Amino acid sequence: MMDIYRLLRIQLFEWRYQRLLGIIPLFVFCASLLVIVRDSSELHLSIQIVHSLYLPWISWSVILYFQPLYDTGAYYTLIPHYRKWIGFNFVFLFTFYVVGYLLLLFNIDGAFRLIQTNPLILVHHLLLLTLFWWIGAALVLLLKSFEYATALVLTYTLIEVITRGEFMPWPHIFYFYEYYDFTIYMQKISLIVFISLVFVCLALVRLYKRD
Repeated sequence: MMDIYRLLRIQLFEWRYQRLLGIIPLFVFCASLLVIVRDSSELHLSIQIVHSLYLPWISWSVILYFQPLYDTGAYYTLIPHYRKWIGFNFVFLFTFYVVGYLLLLFNIDGAFRLIQTNPLILVHHLLLLTLFWWIGAALVLLLKSFEYATALVLTYTLIEVITRGEFMPWPHIFYFYEYYDFTIYMQKISLIVFISLVFVCLALVRLYKRD
């Protein structure tokens, strides 16, 4: 019990130190909620807003979390800490965003009934959250730049949302159809699992690489 308490104190200290880590999820949650409330008449549209507007922002939170490795000039001092707490930090930030995700669903009439009927929607969303966590981690660790990592995630997300996943010849992980299709969901889930494994490997190899 004391170990859990100490871990929470460490994480809360880091969030106070890097205030944007706490501000970003709150800001995106409020923005998503405003859009949902304004366009609440269409269930599928509201679900799309949650999974394409809110969930990808976990990448920016992860990028900000790793940013001190390269901005403070204390890489070799900080890297053992990041290696030690990578698992806990994944669960901590993932849980934080899941809470926001569930709160957004509470504000969408019929969302939980839809997910109960079609549980692959929930699986798809949670896997998206996992994928964007590791995309953020891998990009900032490989590029060693907050700006480049952020720009890549933002560019991909904006193009996918604007074109509704029908333009660029790259993996399309969002679901923009106005109907539920089991086959399409399974294809996207399989794709997300594969891409997630790639980014997990990239992030962990770079994190534990001996420099």
